[in-house]
Amino acid sequence: MSRRLPTTLHLIHCQWENETAIPIAPPDKEAFKVLYQIQKEFMTHNAPQIRTLSLSAVHTVDHATTLVPQLAMVTRLELTDLGDASFQAEPLVDFIKSHRMLFGPVLKEIILVEKQPSATSTTPFTFPAPASPTMIPFAGYNARITSASNVAAVIEAFRNPECIDATAWTNCILYLDRLSTSQLKKLWLSYAFPPFEAADGKVARLAEFLERCRRLEQIRVPIRRSDVFAWAAREKKTSLICTPILAGSKSKRLPYMRTVHIQGPTLELMDCVQDVAFAFRDTLEDLEACSRLRVWQPSTLEWQWAMPRLTRLRLEGEISLYFCLDSLKWCSALEELSLATIATEDRKLHPQQQLNQRLLFQQHPHLTLTAFHGSDPGLNLLIYIRSQELHSIANLKRLRVLNICGPWQIQDTALRRIAERCRRLKVLHLDQTVGTTIGGILLAVENMKRLERLTLRLDIVDLVLVRVAIRKLTSLSSLQLTSLYKEG
Repeated sequence: MSRRLPTTLHLIHCQWENETAIPIAPPDKEAFKVLYQIQKEFMTHNAPQIRTLSLSAVHTVDHATTLVPQLAMVTRLELTDLGDASFQAEPLVDFIKSHRMLFGPVLKEIILVEKQPSATSTTPFTFPAPASPTMIPFAGYNARITSASNVAAVIEAFRNPECIDATAWTNCILYLDRLSTSQLKKLWLSYAFPPFEAADGKVARLAEFLERCRRLEQIRVPIRRSDVFAWAAREKKTSLICTPILAGSKSKRLPYMRTVHIQGPTLELMDCVQDVAFAFRDTLEDLEACSRLRVWQPSTLEWQWAMPRLTRLRLEGEISLYFCLDSLKWCSALEELSLATIATEDRKLHPQQQLNQRLLFQQHPHLTLTAFHGSDPGLNLLIYIRSQELHSIANLKRLRVLNICGPWQIQDTALRRIAERCRRLKVLHLDQTVGTTIGGILLAVENMKRLERLTLRLDIVDLVLVRVAIRKLTSLSSLQLTSLYKEG
């Protein structure tokens, strides 16, 4: 008895996975051929229903071109094999033009995706950073996109795209002038800069490019300068001063920015976050900042204005220590808060370094973050100051996700206060924090009635006792306990 294939396919995407559903490379060239043949068969079977098409720039583009008359529903392209030595822009450009000729400019989204993850090692400035749930994690892929002009030609073939996801292409920042900005709503760039001086001039013009994107709503960009969003702050100041005058004006408005993800040196990043928080205070929903260069500078990041739409705030690296947590009182809608003294990518890329850190803390308990980072002793003071402000988290009545990583000093009273006042908390992740006793954890967890996921990696000997405290938590579906305590 034969089985019928699904009648509706919104996404055609084939990949090899291991037993834990992690994407892996096919074992040999023959396996690659089988994979692409399967993809072609699915593509042919239900072409009229496809909305998102994963397209190999080398192996399946010709087949897709023959099916263009049936691909009326496709609005989103995920392009793979752009790093292949035989990649040429013409077949992809022909596909895009043929589709536009038949159905008009309906192709609005383009995403550069790697074919499979690589085992190539990376540096802290070329770490994997997937940009969407459909993207496969990559490492070292940027260097394999050998013909940047070909990639630029493909993106340029899109007329007025709404979404450009180029996180898999380091050199994209060199070709921003070739991108159409009139309809652009989402722009995600790689955090890794090209390793040559040619990028410096383009970095200086990044602010000019963003200023032209008046419809932009989501952005992910690397930061090298402190003035990338200064234009937005200036426009916001003008609008606040001249609101009555500009009420009926048809002059350009600030973009309706909802998501901003940025990364860069700590001091420059702080200025950018300040400008972003000020300029887009009325629309911003998701703010993520990760500092990559460690410095000690007596400065503070804070704001004194309401941000009524901000629901997600993620700070990684030293910038998390410069942020005044008292500013959270202006973020009444916040649902997710993540504070990490070390970037997520650093924790993933350097497990041995993390092990060395734990051993160092165990052998010398008096040491703090300074010993591991090699920074100035001022960071110890920063950790102490910010730890005293952790009680401000308890004012976030809508908080659902709390993630704190690093040597933050969370006292029992602060944790219990969070448990008592953040009644909607569903996810709690504490990683290598200090100052909390097993008694404080047990009392706090018992009060988190809606908790669904609990992850604790702490230097506490009796951490296993948490299993007793969670028996009454009917909503709990995931529990991970890791004791970092070792005797002697």
